[in-house]
Amino acid sequence: MKHFGEVAFSGGNGKAGCQRLAFLLLGGFTHLAFACAVEPLRLANLASGRTLFNWRTLSCDGRPVKSSSGIRVDVDDGVNLLEKGETLVVVGGLPTHRSEQERVIARLRHEKVHGRQIMALCGGVTVIAEAGLADDMNCAVHWQVAPGFAEKFPKAHISLACFEMGKIPTASGGTAAADLMLAMIRGRFGDDLSRKVADLMVHHAVRDQTGPQTSSLMYHIPGRNAKLATIIRLMEGSIDAPLGAEELAEAAGVSVRQMERLFRRYLGTSPKRHYQALRLNRAKDLLVQSNLSITEIAMATGFAAVSHFSKCFRAQFGVSPYGSRTSALA
Repeated sequence: MKHFGEVAFSGGNGKAGCQRLAFLLLGGFTHLAFACAVEPLRLANLASGRTLFNWRTLSCDGRPVKSSSGIRVDVDDGVNLLEKGETLVVVGGLPTHRSEQERVIARLRHEKVHGRQIMALCGGVTVIAEAGLADDMNCAVHWQVAPGFAEKFPKAHISLACFEMGKIPTASGGTAAADLMLAMIRGRFGDDLSRKVADLMVHHAVRDQTGPQTSSLMYHIPGRNAKLATIIRLMEGSIDAPLGAEELAEAAGVSVRQMERLFRRYLGTSPKRHYQALRLNRAKDLLVQSNLSITEIAMATGFAAVSHFSKCFRAQFGVSPYGSRTSALA
């Protein structure tokens, strides 16, 4: 069943024809990303008074799909019933069952070889990477899964922007899907229509392709101290090979003692403890998001000895690295 949305008041001067999209909903898909992708299309039709977009929903086998929030969604068809000229939009979220993922990967490879335009939202980015379609491509990856994605797909270029308009457009997840669709509307039908759609969505802070996914930690620090921001960025960029206190302080143009005062004043901790927490949180993500061994994860987060890594990890999280991985995958 094709969906067109309401067509009401006039507006819009775009000359492009109707674009047809098929949303492939994977098991555990993020409902927010799906809704944020569809609504701009519906509102573009409404605001223009024309059918600029129509869309259908698909699942791997044509059966209803349960989202990450537990809501079950009926779909129009199975993915094997894609129509000619439809853009395939892969919407993911929680990890899919292996059998489903294998069928989707085979379908994606087939469609790409035959010239199908593909897009990916949220966890759908991981699936296109599994299919080998993200090599040498900028992929907008959700910040929370970026470390594991980087380890698993070294040929892909990770972007922490909210979306990327590459050969396969990608959105990192959540409301970034709306920003991607607004960019697509702007590219096809002009700024006036995209702004009108954003206004109808009450979506005032529209991000462009370079917009970050999250507000920086510095926005939560009174005064937004620039020197502290420099040090934190250096820490975040040097997880695998931690910098010394003198190197960090020198890069920010402060003394080690001044750096320690900044951390106590704004974050209530020491530079050493903050840096170690960053590394351990990265390790925790890698335990769930990658198949790296615990020894490899220790090295990837700057720990020379596994025993020291395990000790620090247990002190931080109250469980061993092995226990953390086992409980997360249970």
